[in-house]
Amino acid sequence: LGMIALTFAAGDVTGLGGGASGMSPKVVAEVGDADVPETELVQRAKQALQNVQQQNPTADMAGLIAAGGVEGLLDQMVTARAFADFAAAQGMIVSKRAVDGELASIPSFRGPDGKFSQMAYESALQQNRVTDAQVRGDISRERMIQLLTAPANAGIRVGSQLALPYASLLLERRTGAIGFIPASAV
Repeated sequence: LGMIALTFAAGDVTGLGGGASGMSPKVVAEVGDADVPETELVQRAKQALQNVQQQNPTADMAGLIAAGGVEGLLDQMVTARAFADFAAAQGMIVSKRAVDGELASIPSFRGPDGKFSQMAYESALQQNRVTDAQVRGDISRERMIQLLTAPANAGIRVGSQLALPYASLLLERRTGAIGFIPASAV
């Protein structure tokens, strides 16, 4: 993590954080068959910094690292890839059509007519410095996580007729008295 922090600090100061072309990307984590490349982590950290700077313009990369933001990003990326790897091992997929539907439902990608606008989408990609494949991969992973965790998050609901007696037990108060009877009296 110290090396990653130094890489971010150097990238923030020198502008080389995006990685030089022609060099092989370094892997910061391996999850099953998927890797988390350093370039993607750097890119996501820069996006996170931009988001933080919208609220606090004086924020810098060193502060984000000190606050544990980069570790949190890495943890999110590893978790998402672990879910995706598990889902793939179980034969689960998210179709291209489902991803297209998710993209079309994002309000910022709509044109003046209220429908999906390819120009607005490409503009947002350029502004955020991400590729179509990255966005589609993220949407696919998020959808897969939703599908895998929905049963656990849904919870089991019981009817009020069944829950009321158990809930009432918490409000009940009972008192009693104890008396001693000598065995000879029995």
